[in-house]
Amino acid sequence: MIREVYEALKEAGASEAKAAAAAEALAGYARYEERFTRIEDRFTRVEDRLGRVEDRLDRMESHLDRMHSEFGVVRTDLAAITAQLGMLHWLLGGVAMGIVLLLIRTF
Repeated sequence: MIREVYEALKEAGASEAKAAAAAEALAGYARYEERFTRIEDRFTRVEDRLGRVEDRLDRMESHLDRMHSEFGVVRTDLAAITAQLGMLHWLLGGVAMGIVLLLIRTF
């Protein structure tokens, strides 16, 4: 019971039972207020953690974007190498055909 509330209600003319009941009810609300304050503090901590997680995810996203662009460069380089290997394949085939023709001519 909140003594100050009880005394103020008694002084205002409330009966002793009503003043005591009202003071007890307000005391109960005070306990709930403390509980809500603790819950609010927990939510604040959760929000802070979520903020840090969002920051980490943003950094990871920027790293992934950079890796994606680097893979694009690698793909371009591989396409150029593939084209050169194709050309070398045809050149090697031509040289092999020339050798075969020279061998045939010698016999």
